[in-house]
Amino acid sequence: MTELELAITVYLKNHCRGKENALSYKSLSLHFHISQRVFRRTVSRLVTEGKAAIGTTSKNGYFYAITDEESLHVEKELQKRAVEIFLRKRGFKKARTFDKQFEKYEQPALLEV
Repeated sequence: MTELELAITVYLKNHCRGKENALSYKSLSLHFHISQRVFRRTVSRLVTEGKAAIGTTSKNGYFYAITDEESLHVEKELQKRAVEIFLRKRGFKKARTFDKQFEKYEQPALLEV
């Protein structure tokens, strides 16, 4: 675990225990003096590698899950996101197939920009 990963894990465990103590990624990234993207990626890596039980809520932000109810909430949110990503991938593939049908057609002069 990197120093940053450890610092984020310890901070969330001590100060953001439970959903009611969640903080936004904006305030947390400011606290750690890192970009919001670096914060989100670091948390994602911690969770993906099974190093920290960190969850998010759309309203309140990031928290360290301490109850079974919170853990279940996080698992359901991750499952929901996985389904949304799968559906986006399927839609993208469908759009590419749709686009290929029209590659041989030129844009009508009336609609040219």
